[in-house]
Amino acid sequence: MYKKLITFFLLGISANVYANAPQMFRYQGRLIENNALVNAALPISFKLYDNITDGSLLYEDSAT
Repeated sequence: MYKKLITFFLLGISANVYANAPQMFRYQGRLIENNALVNAALPISFKLYDNITDGSLLYEDSAT
């Protein structure tokens, strides 16, 4: 009984740890033009919407 209780407790803790959303995410990609990698500083804009079509803008960031 004691082992079952500890196992259940540990499973509950681990499920809670994996259920939390990360504070940030990282993405890495390549920019290719005419089958060649682009090696230049270019402007980029990141926008996050709450819906695919007709969504409201939730977050926006841009950089070079």
